[in-house]
Amino acid sequence: MLKGLDTPAAKVVLAFHEALETSNKELARAQLADDVTIYEGGRVERSADEYAHHHMLSDMKYLAAMKSETLEHQVTVLGNTAISASRSHTTGSYKGKERDYEGMETMVLEKQNGEWKIKHIHWSH
Repeated sequence: MLKGLDTPAAKVVLAFHEALETSNKELARAQLADDVTIYEGGRVERSADEYAHHHMLSDMKYLAAMKSETLEHQVTVLGNTAISASRSHTTGSYKGKERDYEGMETMVLEKQNGEWKIKHIHWSH
């Protein structure tokens, strides 16, 4: 099920994914609100700069080695807030380990000064 992917908010989410997959740190950082919170694996990062200086590069290396297929992605815009919810199937080998799992992602976006920015990300698998 794909819904709402033609909205400006969805284009920010898709640009963020593409930036991570192509190791474009500047483009990835530009999609994030300065005060973004990112939840993943029981950890939290509380700013775009914290993410950019910690997990972003390892996420990019990981995604470069993996193949991911979107199974479902819905983006709903509610005024100046948007919610992106997706499921994906990821396979590949990373650091000598085979991976094959379904992952889920929730993002909350906010329109700031006329531009959509990612305010919150929750990744789980």
